[in-house]
Amino acid sequence: MLANKTRLLTMLGLLTLATGCMPEMAEYEPLPEPVPAGPAKADAPLGTDSADPVSLPLLPCEAGMGNVVARDPASTHCYMFFTEPKSYDDAYKACNAISTHTHLATLNSRAEDQMVTAMLGTTTETWFGFDDIMLEGTFIWNTLEANLFSNWAAGQPDDPDDGVNERDCAMKTGALGQWDDRDCATLAAYVCERDR
Repeated sequence: MLANKTRLLTMLGLLTLATGCMPEMAEYEPLPEPVPAGPAKADAPLGTDSADPVSLPLLPCEAGMGNVVARDPASTHCYMFFTEPKSYDDAYKACNAISTHTHLATLNSRAEDQMVTAMLGTTTETWFGFDDIMLEGTFIWNTLEANLFSNWAAGQPDDPDDGVNERDCAMKTGALGQWDDRDCATLAAYVCERDR
């Protein structure tokens, strides 16, 4: 539960930054205006111009970072599949512990979803970062990204909202890798995503 409270505080902080809304009870110093980056050097390869903050070098995406590792050529994100069973909360913490830019995977396109499904091999239950922990019936990505895609299996999500059988966390299930909502305490494999 502590991780959920920490997650809520982090999400509130991100929402505050995204909306520009600040609580009235505190005084804040305005942030200095960003210094515009100079033009990129014409002969510098992408990701090597230190004056261009957008084109940071890609971090390695290699064996040893999970049981299976893959880089999405479209987004250049690195995906790491771990077979060690963990609860959703423990998988969330494990991904965040890898690096600043790493989180449970967000699957915002059919191509991304299919790529991750291919990584899983014969594993049929795998956590990724989609849940309705904060508001029952409203699934959100753990990164607060816009929800652009879903791949729910027929009849899912089906949390009975009875206060007893809570199924607040999404996992990929079956050979097709469709999504199902499950009890977050269920032990399963998990997929992390590093954004660069």
